[in-house]
Amino acid sequence: MAKEPAGTLGSGTMSPERSEVQGDALERITDPHPAVQGPITPPPVDLGPPAATFADQAMNRLNEAVQHITDADGNRRAPRASRLSPMRDISADIQRESTPMPSMPGEIQRTGTPMPGIPVNSPRDNTPLPASPDISAITRPPSQPGEDLSRHLPDLWPWLQDSDTGEHAADLWTNHTDPLISRRVPTSVEGAAIEAEDIRRALASGAITAPLPALRAPSRRVRVAFSILIILNILALTGIIGTLISVVLIHPHRSATSQAGPPTLTLSSNVVALGQTITLHITHFFPSTRVLLTHDVQEPVQTSGGAGSSLVKVDANGNVNVAVVIDNTWALGSHVIQAEDVTTRYTASATLQITGAGPSRPPHFLIDGPATVDMGTDYQATNTIQTLTLHNMGSGSISWQGSSDQPWLMLSPPQGIFSAYQTISIAGQRANLKPGNYKATLTFFSHVSPAQHLHVIMTVRPLPANAGPILEATPAASSFTATDGGADPTPQPLTVANPGTRPLNWSLNMSMPSSQATQSSYFHALGTGANWLNADRLSGVIAPNSTSVIHLLVHSRYLLPGVYTGTLVFNGQRGTLDPVQNAVVSLTIEPRCGLLTSLGNVAFTTVVGQSNPGNQTVNLTATSSCPGTINWQAVSSVSWLSITPANGQLRGAASTISAIGVNALGLKAGIYSGTIAFVTGQNTQTVTVRLMVQPPPLPTAPIMAASPLSLNFNSTQGQGNPPSQDVTITNTGGGILRWHTSVTALLTNWLNVSPSGGTIAPTETGQLMVNINTSGLTPGTYLGQITLYGTDRHGVSAAGSPQVLAVNLQVLPPCALTQPSLSALAFSAVQGGPNPQKQSVTLTASGTCNWPLQWSTSVSGAPAWLTLKPASGPQAISVEVDASIAGLSAGTYTSHISISATDSSGIPAQGSPQKVSVTLTVLPPCTLQVPTASLAFTTPQGSSPPGQGLTFNAPGNCVTPVTWKLTSDQSWLVPPAAGTFDGTGSATVQVNVNSGTLAPGTYNAQITVSI
Repeated sequence: MAKEPAGTLGSGTMSPERSEVQGDALERITDPHPAVQGPITPPPVDLGPPAATFADQAMNRLNEAVQHITDADGNRRAPRASRLSPMRDISADIQRESTPMPSMPGEIQRTGTPMPGIPVNSPRDNTPLPASPDISAITRPPSQPGEDLSRHLPDLWPWLQDSDTGEHAADLWTNHTDPLISRRVPTSVEGAAIEAEDIRRALASGAITAPLPALRAPSRRVRVAFSILIILNILALTGIIGTLISVVLIHPHRSATSQAGPPTLTLSSNVVALGQTITLHITHFFPSTRVLLTHDVQEPVQTSGGAGSSLVKVDANGNVNVAVVIDNTWALGSHVIQAEDVTTRYTASATLQITGAGPSRPPHFLIDGPATVDMGTDYQATNTIQTLTLHNMGSGSISWQGSSDQPWLMLSPPQGIFSAYQTISIAGQRANLKPGNYKATLTFFSHVSPAQHLHVIMTVRPLPANAGPILEATPAASSFTATDGGADPTPQPLTVANPGTRPLNWSLNMSMPSSQATQSSYFHALGTGANWLNADRLSGVIAPNSTSVIHLLVHSRYLLPGVYTGTLVFNGQRGTLDPVQNAVVSLTIEPRCGLLTSLGNVAFTTVVGQSNPGNQTVNLTATSSCPGTINWQAVSSVSWLSITPANGQLRGAASTISAIGVNALGLKAGIYSGTIAFVTGQNTQTVTVRLMVQPPPLPTAPIMAASPLSLNFNSTQGQGNPPSQDVTITNTGGGILRWHTSVTALLTNWLNVSPSGGTIAPTETGQLMVNINTSGLTPGTYLGQITLYGTDRHGVSAAGSPQVLAVNLQVLPPCALTQPSLSALAFSAVQGGPNPQKQSVTLTASGTCNWPLQWSTSVSGAPAWLTLKPASGPQAISVEVDASIAGLSAGTYTSHISISATDSSGIPAQGSPQKVSVTLTVLPPCTLQVPTASLAFTTPQGSSPPGQGLTFNAPGNCVTPVTWKLTSDQSWLVPPAAGTFDGTGSATVQVNVNSGTLAPGTYNAQITVSI
């Protein structure tokens, strides 16, 4: 048969494609294959590589399945390939019959050159195939310039329908195996059987006229290249495995998180440098609550998100992660970060250590202001309030207390603790002072520096004659103390007096600013606690030379720890000599009882196969707000971490020691992390533990170990250095160990070691002496770290290196007398009535005291109306103060009590003596005054004269309203029977005469007025 032009349809057979051709199908087919008519015999088998045979067989099955689908779905609407214009689309030129389908009925004609060894005109099936376009159409040359690419292209895929046509003929593959789903590459056994069957058919038809070519083994060059390729793959795989091993060894092993537990706060890193960012992990809190973040002494923690707010909200599971940037507002050294639930008041804490270049400065107490404070000049009965700022010019925190040597000069608050600074108020009270100039001294004690003194001067002017109403409010300063979440403090009295000549109408307003630096940072955010200060009476009227006692009420339950200040603003009516008088009030809310740990993070290093590293100790102390004895327990987050003992009790300022240990036996090489939560009451303190397990070294390499891994030193300020302590360094390996030290001491250079390095033979030990220098150190806790580095003789890091030693130094303060429970006492009674109720003042001593403590009292001027019981004694200081009004006339009496204390060695306690001012006000009794001595009436017989007014008042300490009663001894005199008035000013009643029945003459009668 003559060769047909490319692209024409004819009848014949399609020869298989050569398996040696590689590349894309559209690129490797360039000429049409030969298609000549011949005897109908099974097609021969291509004896190329087996992979090609498998591919052809899979392609044949795929084509059979496609053809069956085409025959079954012949009525679908064909896609319009012209939609792809103007790009040249070749899909419209390809029809399903262009692919070999040997098992389908029909016959395909191709043109080309016959393959050698294969006879022409050899159809694969006896059933004729329908005509098909020649596949050379696939290689149609690209469009030429000027060709209309937008013309309509013929639709040559009539058997393919739109995907949205859902109705078609019944599926012809029902109950049959679909080759599109079940297709697979035949196995080697199946492929051999198929090839043998094809050869048998070819031999039976006589199509093979040449012997089968023998398969040639690959050449030596190919084998060498293949071997090199295998080696390269092995090397690459080894590198990947090594990388994976290094990741496993270095990457920390995350411990499984417990499903429940106490609220905890952990840090992504407990040791950071300035400028770094850490993440606070807050877990197990009350769901969806808000948590206030502070550090040290109620200093707000500014978070990176949420506009820098220190108030964050946890999720429905009680968890939240917060990023915090450690900027330059953080000082070098150790800090305690607290997270407190504003609803339940549960507090979780963690310790952060900030490192930097060189040691940080120790805390330094500084009073900001002149050496002498002038309170100015004003009238008697007035108050003057000024503010004073206390600064810490170093790091850490400062605990302070102040006292005055004069009862007219007061502080609010009189004591406290702060990190950066604190603003306090000083009040000068001129009530009951004679005109003149006054001097006083404020003394401030702190645990970080010697006592500092501040001089105060004030001038008092006399009251003018006939001054009218005068407003006086005492004391000028009041202080309250409460515990976070505890009950409100006891109300305190405040006296409002009028030493003037006219009645005083007074009113009281409260000013509680929330912008004070000493206020808790959450004050504005929550919008609660704005009315924490109140009084039982906010207005009243006071007669001349009289007083009225009100009580100050403080509501502390909804406030978080911090110092809150408020101002009482008293106002008098127009014409008052001093119409506005102020008095200052402070409220100190101490944190809940909790635990403090000497360490915030612990590190262990060990080697696989070696014994466990030594334990590290942690000191536990209770906070100052813990009353009596408290119970504590410790909870470990992982099984390899233990604490001994895991529970116990703490009493007062005494501390206890627990040992933290790890069990690395059975652990693989890597880095492990865990936590220990110390829980007491409503507080959790978390200590982070890091364990590094190193792989075993060579038998000839050294192995480093050290014991103990933690050292604790205690010293009292001014009493010398504590004894040195030794650390044992052990080499359990088979090579010489060379070691050296690196010492990090926060604040000052108080920590040193000797020697600084050395060598240790195998199975031998060495000694390291740790020395402490406390000179110049103020009371407080100092943390240090000694890192031991070990190498072999070649300078390679030894197994077990580094070993980290934690050093804790506690410098205890000297014995000190704390501020009295009340800095001012006020008594009030009515002349002739019973004595006022007794009051008590308590003091305690803190610091390192040689017990028992001896104390004594003295009273300024030794007035007979003031007595103290007892006047001296040991141990706790509690003084009962009693005021007697026997023989005293109405008026105000003042004095002050001094309380001194010494320890058993006779050394005066720091802050001794403490002074308490005492004021006794004797009020006049309630009396009745009738200024009008008589009334005269004149009238003609048979008539009654007009009535006349009778005026009377009730000065003195009367219970208002005052009830009065009038009686007459004659029936013709008719006064009103009874009535009431408010006790201020005077009352006027109408007195009438009924004289219509009286004969001419003079009559006398008497009216009796009683209250």
